[in-house]
Amino acid sequence: MTEFAIQDADAAKLEVFASAFHRLYAGKGPDAALNRNSARKVADLAVDALGQPARDFMAMVDPLNPLRPKDLDDLRITYPAEAGHEIKAAVALVYCYRHPEQIDLSELDDAYSLLASSDMKHSPSP
Repeated sequence: MTEFAIQDADAAKLEVFASAFHRLYAGKGPDAALNRNSARKVADLAVDALGQPARDFMAMVDPLNPLRPKDLDDLRITYPAEAGHEIKAAVALVYCYRHPEQIDLSELDDAYSLLASSDMKHSPSP
């Protein structure tokens, strides 16, 4: 198993990521379809906020990478136990892209729920 450890993140960039992720889901109902291109732009913001380990992860899963592992589910992105919701959501979103050719929309929803659960005005449930 290959692990990419997030030690810290850029707070200002995390705010930009969180705002963009909230905008992506703004007004979306439970059956709404997300625009995959818009989701990728938000994931790029997450990668930028998380720094080099996230960039290394994205390079590893790139379909053009000759060293790309056969079993992409053996890749992990970790973060400190005390990480905030923004870091957890950013990591979860980046991890969705381990299979860039087939993003699971339920994983995108799960990543957003990590962020939204920390903010009552964006919370997915009352």
